[in-house]
Amino acid sequence: MLVGVIVWSLCHLTTIGSLAGILLFGGFLIWGVLDLISYRKGRAESALPDSPIKPTGTMTFATVAVGFIAWTPFAHIAYGIVRA
Repeated sequence: MLVGVIVWSLCHLTTIGSLAGILLFGGFLIWGVLDLISYRKGRAESALPDSPIKPTGTMTFATVAVGFIAWTPFAHIAYGIVRA
């Protein structure tokens, strides 16, 4: 996810040249890079074993389904995308 934030902020920095855009997306870029460095450093120094719980296709589907169900009312109210 951090790599996604970094790529997203870089894409916006290349297209938005205003001071507000540079401050906003530059801040996200700096945060993403620093957090990624911190994560990798902490992961390398950690003596904790990896989690024994491995993600499955069922849990991935459940996550997407719950996200869609939670998004639907907001889309209906805010954007009028979903017609009741």
